Amino acid sequence: MKKYIIAIALTGFQLTTHAQNQLDALRYSNLNYSGSARFNAMGGAFTAIGGDFSSTVLNPAGIGVYRSSELTFSPTFLQTNNDARFYNNPTEEGRLNFNIGSIGYVAVKEMDQNGWKSLNFGIGYSRTNSFSREYNLRSSGINDTTSLIYSHTNTLNTLQNPITQDQMTARYPAEIGPAYETFLLDEIGNGFYDVRFWDASGIAKSYDVINRGGSGDLNLTVGGNYKDKLYVGAAVAFSIVNFNEQTTYREDMIYSSPADSTQVAAGFPRSTDFTRKSTLDVSGAGVNLKLGVIYRPVDFVRLGASIQSPTWLSLDETFSNSYESNFENGENYFFDYFSEFSYRIHTPWRTNLGLGLILGKKAVFSADYEYLNYSNARIRDAIDPIVEFGFDEANQEIKKDFSRAHNVRFGLEYRINAPYSLRAGFRYNDNPLNDQIADDLSSRTFSLGGGYKNENGVFVDFAYSLSQYGETVRLNAVDFNNQAGQGALLDLNSHLIQFTLGLRF
Repeated sequence: MKKYIIAIALTGFQLTTHAQNQLDALRYSNLNYSGSARFNAMGGAFTAIGGDFSSTVLNPAGIGVYRSSELTFSPTFLQTNNDARFYNNPTEEGRLNFNIGSIGYVAVKEMDQNGWKSLNFGIGYSRTNSFSREYNLRSSGINDTTSLIYSHTNTLNTLQNPITQDQMTARYPAEIGPAYETFLLDEIGNGFYDVRFWDASGIAKSYDVINRGGSGDLNLTVGGNYKDKLYVGAAVAFSIVNFNEQTTYREDMIYSSPADSTQVAAGFPRSTDFTRKSTLDVSGAGVNLKLGVIYRPVDFVRLGASIQSPTWLSLDETFSNSYESNFENGENYFFDYFSEFSYRIHTPWRTNLGLGLILGKKAVFSADYEYLNYSNARIRDAIDPIVEFGFDEANQEIKKDFSRAHNVRFGLEYRINAPYSLRAGFRYNDNPLNDQIADDLSSRTFSLGGGYKNENGVFVDFAYSLSQYGETVRLNAVDFNNQAGQGALLDLNSHLIQFTLGLRF
């Protein structure tokens, strides 16, 4: 027998929807710039170099370096491989994604050759992050009695003001309510709640996650060149965000003894398994401003600096969550929850400093330093961007968990002969978490590439990069005594292959 129960919530009240938290703010603040093949091959170290459309993502003054107009297009292939280990069970999963790293047009208007030599304009799109990845976790359940449902019963059993069963779904519609409606937990007397697998000797688990989407900036840039010594620029960037996450979590109960006939007779059959599925869709747009400068104290040295305002994002989110349970007596229950919500996120300010060395027509070396403070990100009300009501707890967690970050980028380009160049780069994105948290979310990217440019201004560039980072995935599963189970160790290797086709004229 299969029983369906549907719940739909279309309210903006936070407690009745998928709650926004510090991870949402981190997702849209922690950028991994893509851009052109030359940009990626040289580690993204373009704050002081300029002369590449993707450099305007970091420093809009880079557009002032152009001496001729340009049109570029950069298709990108991204393969993410995830190795996970959960209760000593290894799993591997990968995902291939195609996207546009950048597409741009730069127009050069020549002016007074004795003063402001040119005024340049640029328009185009640059990708700032990719959310594409897929991983799965598996455990046999041996010597593990932790469960997601125990976290629900522990919440209910520690309330200072216990709630009635009639209040359950209204108070906790997204998680505890569905577990209650599918009879995975029950009140057993005096306001105390217990699970329907009280004598399980083990609980096997599986957890599958698929992430899709990305973010990018549509940049409108203007910059000038003063006597080939000073380059200035300003840009307004319209950010576009699209994120989708699908998860499937399953628990299978292992029993070493027959069911208690007294419990069964009382109408409490044991559960054999349950599956929780969720889908999160987020889309939105925002805007940020950039100002920058590049200065040449001597011909072979360039010094660059830029500042970027917070990105003021307006986001719309839909969240669906379902529980399905099965029992030893053949009964099956299903509960579905849906919500919609709108909110804003303000990302931190960003500052970039750069050094570039132009060694004749033979080599280029560049180094960048980027500073930002992730604890300054904020989640705001969708209507009034000043109001934090309803997000106080999330914003306090942002202040407590996040920290300052110091990112560095290095790049090298060597011209073999007139048409051919080789490139290499390194990028380090600092850990956004503070020192009190054991996890380290820093990443390292190693890159190589090359390019060809003929006398007619046609050029082709290519790049390969390998990004590496790790994290610990913790399921919200505890045992009867509220002791958490083991976390899963996740290692991610991201392989990027990119080409840029361009024309200078």
